[in-house]
Amino acid sequence: MGVARCQAVSHRSPSSACVVGPILRSVTGPRTTWRADVGEDNARWLATECRTARLAGEYRPRDLGGGYVEVNALALGALRELGEEEDGFITDDGDGLRIWVGDDAYELERSELYGGTVHHP
Repeated sequence: MGVARCQAVSHRSPSSACVVGPILRSVTGPRTTWRADVGEDNARWLATECRTARLAGEYRPRDLGGGYVEVNALALGALRELGEEEDGFITDDGDGLRIWVGDDAYELERSELYGGTVHHP
């Protein structure tokens, strides 16, 4: 499927100044979703154990199976509230929109929903 690539980037603490950047602001719409290939264990953990997994369904990452996780605009906003030290933390900077699990960053790629079908621009 090749929706997203893992960028195994070691980090201590990404700059909180770049948490919400131009990428997120320019493409967020009510029917926009993002997907990342984070691995099966990480996808399951993000959907069920991450702090945002305790929120209402529309604010949670979804485990799509096969190691893919999907987030909508509301879930992305909830993940942005996580601290830099928490798994699921989002960065949006010159390196792209990424979700962090441990020391690994996974690129989130945008997809649009049209009539229940996902289309990739």
